[in-house]
Amino acid sequence: NLQSANTNEELQKLAKDASKPLSKHSDDIMLNQALFERVAEVYKQKDQLELSTEQQTLLDKTYKRFARNGAALNDSDKEKLREINEELSLLTLQFDENLLAETNAFQLVIETKADLAGLPQSVINGAAEAATGAGHEGKWMFTLQKPSLIPFLQYAENRDLREKIFKAYINRGNNNNDRDNKEIASKEAALRVE
Repeated sequence: NLQSANTNEELQKLAKDASKPLSKHSDDIMLNQALFERVAEVYKQKDQLELSTEQQTLLDKTYKRFARNGAALNDSDKEKLREINEELSLLTLQFDENLLAETNAFQLVIETKADLAGLPQSVINGAAEAATGAGHEGKWMFTLQKPSLIPFLQYAENRDLREKIFKAYINRGNNNNDRDNKEIASKEAALRVE
């Protein structure tokens, strides 16, 4: 959760280091044959157990979670699934890091006060602070971070600037650079199909 909300290089490295053991731990639970057999046995008897709605829902979701995560596979397929899950965990981290880097790299620096038309004063003040903090003294800066992006899209009258920041937002990870996510997304999709 911390990495998603307030990450840095150290946390990103820790997440990569923890990804494989966490993936293995999850697989050790979901692919545990003895545990799945116990869940399946209770599931088979669900109609005779007089379960409450909540208990029935919990049992149904638990059984499906095990089944959908490979518990009923044979041993060789379980091993292949472990490899896929490990690779997916690393790809997901890389995808998220690329997305974050693209988000953090974008700056819409405005130099003309007329381009701020329609924006509330509090948003203008925040943009001035952001610009000063980024070394753009006397200007206004908007980023792809939601507190900056959303008010700009909602209130700014300059259609060209709204389009520029919107396109930058929707094209994060799609800029044919070292943070491009198209290949990662393609690999993830192929692995999920497999």
